[in-house]
Amino acid sequence: MKQLLQIILSLALLLATSVFAATADKVPRWAADLESGCAKNQMPDCLALALAYLRGTHNGRKIDKNSALARQFGDRALQTGTASCQQGNLKHCYMVALLYFEGEFVTSDFAKSVDFARKSCVGGYKEACEWLKNSGV
Repeated sequence: MKQLLQIILSLALLLATSVFAATADKVPRWAADLESGCAKNQMPDCLALALAYLRGTHNGRKIDKNSALARQFGDRALQTGTASCQQGNLKHCYMVALLYFEGEFVTSDFAKSVDFARKSCVGGYKEACEWLKNSGV
């Protein structure tokens, strides 16, 4: 009886370990790397991960679509981008402008989009100036 109990416990432990390993493998290494960058307030990593979960792919690599995670990382991209813009990162100002313009992760707001793009352009970020010029603002 004692031997049978040991076998059952060993099998249960093996099963639990394999389930944990399968769960850990569910997030690809590249996504874990982006998640790590996002945790360090790297806006492009947050945005890349949000788009990956929204579309189910990133640079030709597949990931399970997950709208909740897409929204979570999109919100994080907006927060970190806005904070970085306030600290003078003109590229992030422009990226926030595009987030507000596109409206995928935040309610579309053309006025906010233009405000962020103007801040970026006035600071000298050429892409923002081109975007403003092409949008007719």
